[in-house]
Amino acid sequence: MSADAVQNWKQRVSQYQQQVIQDVRPAQGSLFNTFTPDAPETINPFSLRTLGA
Repeated sequence: MSADAVQNWKQRVSQYQQQVIQDVRPAQGSLFNTFTPDAPETINPFSLRTLGA
């Protein structure tokens, strides 16, 4: 491989890396973003239903 070919390859790699770094990709949404858990102090353990009963 000639020196010019190596230099061109290095420039293309560098340009690609800069493009990837600068591109802002959309963040993946959450499947559970609508879930709002109750605060622990608001849960009454005596009012909870048992599963399977």
